[in-house]
Amino acid sequence: MCPGFWVHINHMCLLILLYYFKNVLSIDDIQKIFHPLKEMFYDEKSKSIGIDEIYAQIFTMEKKMTDKLTKDVLRRFQTSQEMFCDVKDDDEKDYLSRFAFICLLSFDAYLKKQMVERLIDDTLADM
Repeated sequence: MCPGFWVHINHMCLLILLYYFKNVLSIDDIQKIFHPLKEMFYDEKSKSIGIDEIYAQIFTMEKKMTDKLTKDVLRRFQTSQEMFCDVKDDDEKDYLSRFAFICLLSFDAYLKKQMVERLIDDTLADM
């Protein structure tokens, strides 16, 4: 560690969360999420839970959800492989199956992103 450089655990937790959110959400939406989080839980403002504990619970939950997500992705892959059965050319069929898989995953990501943005706009706009 650099001399004179000390990072608070809450700050590190927020930076890690920012790293994940920045790939999906706008800076404005991230600020909307972080503002109440910092106001209520940063620097031990809450007597019941801190940002480090919130972070730990969120990432524990995500580890548990990984198995379900993997199974869902495999189902989508299987669905994409069953599409375009009438295409005779193997290269064309392979391309269309991959394209379908990309579409299925992208549509899922798009819908979830829309849901997150709506949730942020509807519930965090006034915080």
